[in-house]
Amino acid sequence: MAHLSLSRRLRTQDQQLRYRRLAIECFTDTLTAKTESCSKSKYAQMFCTAEGWTRAFPMRTKSQAHEALSLLYKRDGVPNIMVMDGAREQVHGDFRRKNREVDTHVKQTEPHLPWMHAAEGAIRELKKCHGRDMVREQSSKVLWDHCLERQGFVRSSISQSSYGLAGQVAETMVSGETANISSIAEFKGYEWVMFRDTSISFPDSKMVLGRDLGPALDIGPAMTRKVIKRNREIVFRSTVRSLTPDEIADPVRVKEREEFTETLNAALGKHTEADLSSDPDYETPELDSVEDRTDGKVPFVPNIDGADADTYDQYVGAYVELPTGDKMQTGKVISWKRGADGDVKGVASTNPILDSRTYEVEFPDGDPSTHRMSSPRTCLRSVT
Repeated sequence: MAHLSLSRRLRTQDQQLRYRRLAIECFTDTLTAKTESCSKSKYAQMFCTAEGWTRAFPMRTKSQAHEALSLLYKRDGVPNIMVMDGAREQVHGDFRRKNREVDTHVKQTEPHLPWMHAAEGAIRELKKCHGRDMVREQSSKVLWDHCLERQGFVRSSISQSSYGLAGQVAETMVSGETANISSIAEFKGYEWVMFRDTSISFPDSKMVLGRDLGPALDIGPAMTRKVIKRNREIVFRSTVRSLTPDEIADPVRVKEREEFTETLNAALGKHTEADLSSDPDYETPELDSVEDRTDGKVPFVPNIDGADADTYDQYVGAYVELPTGDKMQTGKVISWKRGADGDVKGVASTNPILDSRTYEVEFPDGDPSTHRMSSPRTCLRSVT
């Protein structure tokens, strides 16, 4: 029997106990960017759930995927299940070892079946959000990593139509806590801001112009921001505010912002224009007008007040109550009655008394040909 004074040494390899556990099935994949970012990133490791919770970790090389995994564990927690494709940097080496150490069950999708992988959809949606931000704010392409990281938090905290969310946002479902959107709701993406620059000497103002790049993680208080200066330097500040309406309209401030943009674009290098406006994924969709989609029965007139009786009919589409046999029955006015030559029977007039057009009315029996209303005055009088 061992002596009672001896203590038992417990194992120190206890990663499965260090981190918060997430009762989720997490999907992961690597995004590859054509343009190197200003921080030298060419890739981003994506983590997401089927309900829309998303995280993006920019990387310089694919071999850093396991480091992104460690950040996920520390910042958010350890998922019970990790689903991935057959990429070498994910199924072998440190990435697989770290999943094993924290007791995460690893699943692998079948090759060439991207619809089995929710991370593919998350990458697509984040690319679209990033592209729209760039087109709207005319930001540089080399800032894509900061925008992508911010959009991951935004997508996790907005309402989505997934049935599994049960009316909650994905961030709340994953963390089990009410989602805190303070750090992402205070500023828009790439918004003009004024921040405190301690390098400015007296008597110049220490509040200078900059562009917000999103929340700064693991640096300072929770509301610390990443702000880019005109010389492309990125600083971290918690003393930040949006521009006031007077500053936005002031011609002097407008000129200052134009000079800031020119200087920053020159400092960022050749990728200074957001040329995604020609990409169909980022264009604002142009839908057909109602006039293009009409079936020809009812001409479309944008301005009803200026329409005449020949181009606009206020009776077609109305529900009327008319006598059918020995009872009153409700029907719908579906079209004008036309003759064999295709012309409308009767004469149109803005005065209902002089309007002699004939209409077809459809009743519940579904036969419009057996019921006709020959006077618009009857329509007006019988509307229920």
